[in-house]
Amino acid sequence: GSTTSIQFGFAGFFQKSLRRITPNDNFIKAGGSFLGGLASGVPCSVWELTMINQQRFGGSLLGTPIRIVQNHGMLNLFRGITMTLGREACFTLAMLALTPMIQQALVKKFPQLPSSTALAAGALSGAIFSATITHPMDTIKTCLQGDLAGHKYRNTIQTYSRLCSDAGGFTGLFKGLEW
Repeated sequence: GSTTSIQFGFAGFFQKSLRRITPNDNFIKAGGSFLGGLASGVPCSVWELTMINQQRFGGSLLGTPIRIVQNHGMLNLFRGITMTLGREACFTLAMLALTPMIQQALVKKFPQLPSSTALAAGALSGAIFSATITHPMDTIKTCLQGDLAGHKYRNTIQTYSRLCSDAGGFTGLFKGLEW
């Protein structure tokens, strides 16, 4: 709900801004969507950090961030934020730009294709792409946000390395994707 609202709002703002500097519609859609997702990553990161820590330790919606600041400092409210920014930017790009582009390309290439089929194929393609491409960022972010003290996961690069070494390769970044 809230994250999607922010994504749509910021994507619209950035698309309107980009329209002033280029007539390229695909660039406007893609750039605005990417930037809208990037902007939504800031509050989303704090919301997800709160949710992860509520699940692990209990607490209220307001009490959990207060406890995090008291126990780990203000900066830890933004632990894992670079991964959240990347994930939300790529996801919003796929949802608001790539999906409609795929749908339009399908209708153009296969005019006999019902528009509902193109809509479904575009949505499914965009969803599979965004889920796959953003999964490593989400895995790293979740590990960082679940270990605020940094006992196992200290920073983004170390978390990446640890996940890869623990799983015997790059597949460690895709834990849970098959679910």
